[in-house]
Amino acid sequence: SGTPRADGMALTEGRLFVGLQNINGAFTEYGPGRVAVIAPVTGVVDRALTLNGKNPFGPPAVHPTTGDLYFAMAGTFRGGLAQELSGGVEVIDPRSLTVLGLRVDDDALGGNVSSVALAETLATAGSGFPAVIGYCVITTPAGQNVVRAFDPDSGAVYAGAVWQSASFLPEVVADGDGWILIVEHDITTPRVLFLEAATGALIAAPQLSLPPFSVAVLTRHVTGV
Repeated sequence: SGTPRADGMALTEGRLFVGLQNINGAFTEYGPGRVAVIAPVTGVVDRALTLNGKNPFGPPAVHPTTGDLYFAMAGTFRGGLAQELSGGVEVIDPRSLTVLGLRVDDDALGGNVSSVALAETLATAGSGFPAVIGYCVITTPAGQNVVRAFDPDSGAVYAGAVWQSASFLPEVVADGDGWILIVEHDITTPRVLFLEAATGALIAAPQLSLPPFSVAVLTRHVTGV
């Protein structure tokens, strides 16, 4: 009864991993999320992995140390159906193509998870900050848009909200240089928030000309002479 509904992908370990939401045409039945594993040169689907959570949402994040893929599993947002927390942050190993299960349950996060990012904090040994930290966008049962932090290795959720907004928060992104970007889709004050990954401290919030929906980070490679 489901349709694939591809939503978000990542290219790693020589394969393309595409999240499939597996929802029927009327958006009334949500099956378990799936991930299509595709050979990028031929476009052939090697296999499909079945996840524990429902509704993979947005591109998965790649763990900067282990290389594992972290998927935001949104469950069911409130609307035509009652809100259902049936996801969280789920992990797969892209080398062995093994589903490692939910690393963080959405009950612990307090709402539907719609985006996830992992960042190296660039913290020095003994600083008290983790080497890698996770951030995710949450929609609470009250409809609040919240960004929370978690430990991607243990699954522990840090107390409190890193950011909370009345505006729609479509995405959280790690830039690879120790910063976290939060896209704030506000009609009157559209902007991108820059946070220090290690602390969650807001560093800058440049205003944009139009409400943003997504951010792509381009990596510049500089070669020495």
